[in-house]
Amino acid sequence: MRKLRGISLLLAAVCFLAAAVPARAESESAPAQVTDQAEILSSYEERQLANMVEEVELTTNWDVMVVTVADAGGESAGQVAEDWVNAHTVSDNGVICLVDMDNRELYLSAFGEAIYYLTDERREEILDSAYYEATDGDYDKAVEQMLTGVSDALQRGIPDNQYTYDEETRETVYYDSKGRRITLWEFLLAVAAGLAAGGITIGVIVGKYRLKFGGYQYSCRECGHVELDTSRDTFVNQIVTHRRIPKSPPPGSGSGSRSGRSSVHSSGGRKFSGSGRKF
Repeated sequence: MRKLRGISLLLAAVCFLAAAVPARAESESAPAQVTDQAEILSSYEERQLANMVEEVELTTNWDVMVVTVADAGGESAGQVAEDWVNAHTVSDNGVICLVDMDNRELYLSAFGEAIYYLTDERREEILDSAYYEATDGDYDKAVEQMLTGVSDALQRGIPDNQYTYDEETRETVYYDSKGRRITLWEFLLAVAAGLAAGGITIGVIVGKYRLKFGGYQYSCRECGHVELDTSRDTFVNQIVTHRRIPKSPPPGSGSGSRSGRSSVHSSGGRKFSGSGRKF
């Protein structure tokens, strides 16, 4: 009897361990595509946003994350977003859409290939579209606007004048359509070479036709002729057009940004390009 009881206890222990192992593995696995730590999203809204994230990921092959936090731990929204990326993904390319309820800020950060698509100006445009949703408390709609903006930026492609500006080293790197990165010195060297080639061409033409500057003068007094006509303007009618002035964008919008610029900085071994908007 004691032997049967011992076997029963042993089997119970084995079953408990078997059930505990997958539970532990699940708890230590990577977080879901949408992580609502601030608990501001309903289950339905989380599923809807997760579907949008999946669509963007399938299109871009990037790692796209949506995160909400209630406590930033004394850090800025940008630091929270970058720390989350460095802790939860090994992907080289991606985007994180953060709703920071502690700092009351929306933050959009790109890393890797996404930096070239999400320029400073485009990120500000995306935050413009999400700003009013956040101020109204529609945080799911705000995130939807951010994800839609990311998709639109991908469809628009990399701007022809795209370049990255490192805020720490002040290095400027231009991007060409073939995917090769062109430094500022290479750009200036190309300009100098073009000017030199143009100067040589002009010199050859001048030498070929033997033009001597200053050897010929045109006499305006002898060859010129002037005729003056009388002109009269008559006022006929006046039309006044009234136009409604659109609402100004919120403070911090990127209307004056350089269209192709992506400002970057380093964090955790990655290059990030991010923008935030207080709400």
